[in-house]
Amino acid sequence: MIHSGFDPFNDRLARDIRNTLSKSFMNSLDIGKINPVTDEADVFLSKGLEKKYVSYIKDRISRYMSCLEEIKTNSINDPLRQALILWNKGLFFEVHERVEDVWMTTTGKNRKALQGLIRAAGTYVHLQNDNIKAAKSMAEKAVEALSRYHNKLPFLRNYKDLIQHLKDLNLDPPYLN
Repeated sequence: MIHSGFDPFNDRLARDIRNTLSKSFMNSLDIGKINPVTDEADVFLSKGLEKKYVSYIKDRISRYMSCLEEIKTNSINDPLRQALILWNKGLFFEVHERVEDVWMTTTGKNRKALQGLIRAAGTYVHLQNDNIKAAKSMAEKAVEALSRYHNKLPFLRNYKDLIQHLKDLNLDPPYLN
């Protein structure tokens, strides 16, 4: 969902909200509870923000809760499998954050494969914000890495669909499984 006027690339408050909620959601994923997110959201919402910020915050809380429920229901503890759920809910910045946590402690071809997935998520972050030039550049790098190292991502069964969507800069991201 694109939020009219909510632009974390050119609006400091929007960037702070996005980054803070995303970071607190990583904590929520680790503990299996939404409280870190709602605590941070309450701080922002208590400031009497404009509608574009409130809309973004409420949407994120709703999607975060949906992700947590799906993760809990299916007992998904692997952060990379959790990232697929986030992807399918359109939480591409959060996918980047979740995968990056694993990427930071990984080496070799596995690291390059994860970087491809991070860049794929980054492509959709840019597409959601109508940053086509940045999305194109990010997609090209993602396609290269995913094409070469997809075998290091066995949890990503439909990588070919993802690669094609990235090549086409398809605004409608593929469902990942």
